[in-house]
Amino acid sequence: MWWLIPILATACAIVWVWWRTRDGASQEGRVTSAKELEKMSRALNKPLPERAVPPTAQQHRNAGSEVPPEQGEGHSRG
Repeated sequence: MWWLIPILATACAIVWVWWRTRDGASQEGRVTSAKELEKMSRALNKPLPERAVPPTAQQHRNAGSEVPPEQGEGHSRG
């Protein structure tokens, strides 16, 4: 009965190697059906969204500020 262990280990190794090297196992994103191909084609043909305009330096500097720029920066209050 001790010989079952190496035979089972060998069989498991063969199955594991077969599973890892089967056709398409390591190809991520592979299309396997016509439905998936159509969905992918529609996605690729969609127009890209408009590119966002980056904020100007003044907008970026004032972001989140509760004090308007003319009352805040560089002016002493008292």
